[in-house]
Amino acid sequence: MMENIQNRIMENAKKGKATWLYLDEFHVLLNREYSAKYLQQLWKKVRKQGGLCTGITQNILDLLQNYVATTMLANSEFVAILKQANTDSSKLAEVIGISDVQLRFVMNSMSGMGLLK
Repeated sequence: MMENIQNRIMENAKKGKATWLYLDEFHVLLNREYSAKYLQQLWKKVRKQGGLCTGITQNILDLLQNYVATTMLANSEFVAILKQANTDSSKLAEVIGISDVQLRFVMNSMSGMGLLK
């Protein structure tokens, strides 16, 4: 299935169309080594072909515990983070390159509040 998605992205790129790939429950795909490595390569290729990948998960802690996901997150140009628990907030700030002051916008904030980077 992932190869079909990649082929479609390449076809669209040839036509001058951008493709935005949404991956909900992103952490599930990162639980298996094969799919995690494939996603890591796809994450890099899609940008070069005029596309964008979006990984969606409810708990960022799942991503911070996975090396591949952490490197993908660190190399992402755009990150949207909504309300998060305080768990491992310093690691989150380190990975995405934000200050403690900025981090307060996602820790114990009101529903719908967050941070765009």
